[in-house]
Amino acid sequence: MVLLENYMIQRRRSEIVTNGNSNCDDNTSSWQNRLNYYKALVRKAIDEKKIFRITARNTLIKLKAELLNRGFIENVVISPQSIYYRMSVKTLLDGARSGNEFEDALISKLLANHKPNFLWAPVGHYHVHATANQLNRIEFTGTNIITKLGICEHVKKINKQMGKGMIVNIPRMYELTDDADLAKFQKDFNWSIVVGLISFLHDQGNIEKWFSTRHYQVELSGVLYAIDCVNNAIKAIEAGHLEHGEIDDSYFNTYQWRVILKTHKALVKQRGRIHGSCEIALDVAQKIRGIMQYIKYYWPQHKYDGYNNVWILKPGCANRGEGIIITDEFRRLRRQIRNDPKHRKYVVQKYVERPFTIHSTKFDLRLYLLIVIDEHFYRGWTPKNIGDVKICSMPYTLDCFSDGRHITNTVVQEKYKQQTLPLPDQHMWSLDTLFEYFENIGQPDIYTRKIYPSIKETLRQVSVSCRDEVELCPLRFELFGVDVIIDHDFTPYLLEVNRGPSLQHFTPVSVLANNKLIADLVKVVIDHNRDPSAPTGTFEIVYESNIEDIVNDTRVSDVNSRKQSLDMSWIKTFCS
Repeated sequence: MVLLENYMIQRRRSEIVTNGNSNCDDNTSSWQNRLNYYKALVRKAIDEKKIFRITARNTLIKLKAELLNRGFIENVVISPQSIYYRMSVKTLLDGARSGNEFEDALISKLLANHKPNFLWAPVGHYHVHATANQLNRIEFTGTNIITKLGICEHVKKINKQMGKGMIVNIPRMYELTDDADLAKFQKDFNWSIVVGLISFLHDQGNIEKWFSTRHYQVELSGVLYAIDCVNNAIKAIEAGHLEHGEIDDSYFNTYQWRVILKTHKALVKQRGRIHGSCEIALDVAQKIRGIMQYIKYYWPQHKYDGYNNVWILKPGCANRGEGIIITDEFRRLRRQIRNDPKHRKYVVQKYVERPFTIHSTKFDLRLYLLIVIDEHFYRGWTPKNIGDVKICSMPYTLDCFSDGRHITNTVVQEKYKQQTLPLPDQHMWSLDTLFEYFENIGQPDIYTRKIYPSIKETLRQVSVSCRDEVELCPLRFELFGVDVIIDHDFTPYLLEVNRGPSLQHFTPVSVLANNKLIADLVKVVIDHNRDPSAPTGTFEIVYESNIEDIVNDTRVSDVNSRKQSLDMSWIKTFCS
């Protein structure tokens, strides 16, 4: 594939200029004719605004090939220390061959001070190239969603936008920077155990079978404490003392909490039985069925929690699977945060306990979100059928939290040999292979019917949330990696948004996916930008907003904020 792309790049040189110079042969043409050829090549690129530069570390051969195929020429940065920098035009021309260093230096010298019209820079180089015409980076002026800490704020913002009773398909998460954050998270941790205990009994169908009159069974009091706790919270919400979806763990004391915790462990994890008669079992079953509908209404975010109360802890600034802890013990989470020698900030996220698995093995999807800003519109795009399926190496279980079973990161899984025989050693499938798997299990249209529409809606919400946090500078775009997990009933959940997703070729699957991704990305940011009627490949719009409307909305919001601030200042002055 790489050799083919190199061949395409070399052949393109003879196709760009169509003014009669195509017969210039390096071995037979005169020096002046060859110089005229390159001058015409450069002049054509300048007139059509088709000069590009790639400063990222990887060479992105496919990107170069797509741009050259559209008549672009590359303006390579030639270091003053390079031998080519000091060569004359004639020397460079004598050594120039299609695509070699002499030709790169010659074209750069002929371009002189002409800036590239299209620039592809690495992450963190926005301000270095802020004056570039078209740049593959956008500037976050507010909360940055692509950081683990920033996505916490965006989840709050999205949930606020959606209103009561509605949830975004992103697992609950908390930023943990101090003891106050830890205390706030502990409320959710405790509440999730209460809800998990009740949900476990409710979802068994026949609750009565979990009761026994034999001795040495689980105490009934733990279940009753959990029911009372939920009932008190329901009353508080209906009385207006708590907001819809708000939680409060003050409805049980330390002793009651210990009993609930012990009961949860004995029932959910050890599959014990509750000590009680048939009459008691029927009464408890009726109470649980009655309050479960309130739990689903007032706390919809717990719908897909599972029962084990497992959470995943991630360092806020780490990547490649570094420092991740999966546990169901609050003490371990607290100990890790307090004893971290690097004093890092952390994000804790509710773990999706019941994922859909491939041959009993956990996986997630690497998909993409493309934010594009032009003179008139802010748009979010996503490619419909481009992505990777990242697969763990060991069968999934909650009895063991080892990396090989739970962390799908490619770098992490490289340490393990695939133990599930039907799965590849590279720990990766294409989306097409996943679609075939869905078909084999009797769900041929589940991706197009349920999974993808839900992913599009989540990415739409993310695009809306980012809209007010970025600099609306025309001709800016950026590709983000999006990690999605699918749960047991085919509901997709957004786990992370990553900046600067790797476009390198790790496996045969990634070669095909990344090449198709780059080819279609160029269709959006080059072809569609210059001609709105141009095809965009597999990319489709998930969100679109007029720049003028965004600016006006921001102005109104700023005015309201200042007005509210003035009102609060008046109140403080009056009360002082």
